[in-house]
Formats: sequence, structure tokens, C-alpha cells
Amino acid sequence: MPTTVDRQGNLLIVDDDERTRRGLSRVLGQLGYAVAEAGTAQDALEQALVAPPDLVIVDLDLPDK
Repeated sequence: MPTTVDRQGNLLIVDDDERTRRGLSRVLGQLGYAVAEAGTAQDALEQALVAPPDLVIVDLDLPDK
């Protein structure tokens, strides 16, 4: 299993649980991904408009959407 990625992708992690969000961000960042974080659906939508991610990892139980 490779420990780095050939192409650095831009990821957006959306989760209202800060520990989960930070943990995923740390691990994926160590694998070479550029990671942005959002704690709410509204924040995620705003960030995605400014810098569209290649992939979004979303908590399906967000309180605001």
C-alpha cells in the first residue's frame, strides 16, 4: 500500500465533530492531500465556491442541512 499519492488532490472534510474532522485532516494531509475543513454545511458550500475540491467527505448528519 503506497504511503503517498502521485497527484495531490484537494479535499474538503465536512463534519460538525471537530475531533473527527481534525483526525481525518491530519491523516490525509500526511498522505499528501491538500485538506480544507468545514464544521457546517453552510461553511462547506462557501468554501467550495471559492476553491472547488476534488473530493468532499461529508458527515450525513450535519445539524444545519
